Amino acid sequence: MLETGQTNTLIASISHARCEYDATVYRCQGGSIHSTETQERELEVFIKCAPRPSPFYPPVTNISRTLNGSAVLTFTIKAYPKPDISAYSWYRLNDSTWASITDVNSVQSVSADGLQTNLSIPRLQTEDFGRYRVTVFNELGNATQEYELRAHDKPETPKKLHVKEGSLGVDSFTVEWEPGYHGGEDQTFVILYKAKQSALQWTDVNVSSNTLNYSIVGLKSGTTYLIKMFAINIAGKSEETDVVTARTHVILADSPSLLTAVSIGTTVGGIFCITLSAVGVWCMMKRKHQRDMTKLLIQTQVMKSANLIPDRKTNTKLSKKLLCASIRFFH
Repeated sequence: MLETGQTNTLIASISHARCEYDATVYRCQGGSIHSTETQERELEVFIKCAPRPSPFYPPVTNISRTLNGSAVLTFTIKAYPKPDISAYSWYRLNDSTWASITDVNSVQSVSADGLQTNLSIPRLQTEDFGRYRVTVFNELGNATQEYELRAHDKPETPKKLHVKEGSLGVDSFTVEWEPGYHGGEDQTFVILYKAKQSALQWTDVNVSSNTLNYSIVGLKSGTTYLIKMFAINIAGKSEETDVVTARTHVILADSPSLLTAVSIGTTVGGIFCITLSAVGVWCMMKRKHQRDMTKLLIQTQVMKSANLIPDRKTNTKLSKKLLCASIRFFH
């Protein structure tokens, strides 16, 4: 807002001045009816403030780059007094500790006006991806900015694909592998398999990145299968692994089937039941013969005691009955 003081003086006032927007060069122009020339004056205004991100060049804090590519992290500020080069420091997060960057794989720089710093990494390696931090200060305070540098590349080929020991069955087997580098993005494993002699296309199965083994089921017995795999993410797919083979077990032709086993069990059970029945009949007959023999012996003894055996002929008949009963009993 312009205010008139004296007739030859103009006063401009700015309330709540901010170093981000109000610290700049101002120009004043004036003239009069007595001259055709315009009078002009420039004035640079400095507003003291601690460092803060420039609203005109906001930092890009999430950066994706490919492995072996390059990356530049930039921080532009507004501050007065302007910081010198020693006021800037770059750090990388190692585990849970912010470590000062001193390696030769990166280059730190500060602009001539002291209001911008850059961290340049010309050839990114796996260990370069992660979180970064820059700090800057002047006599009034300091500012901190963090960055996330992520890899953006297709994943590496899975490693050591093989059939798990002891997993072969008549219609299934299990494969195992080790993951390669995921490329900085979530990856999915794709397993492909088919019978060796088959002209059909490969059957594919998608497996999440949290899985490092998979059981393939529903296969034919006694058949050799070919297996391979690759990894994929939003940036692309890896190369395929070498092909490995696995042969399912054979079902033996002379192995008794379930129906045969049931038939054998039924037959054996029937024979067992018949045998038990025969033994039961034999035991019943034996007890009957025992009772008959006992009765005959008692009868004979009673007759002898009562002198009821009158002659030799009757005695002989009783003896024969007793003998026959004894023979039947012991048989």
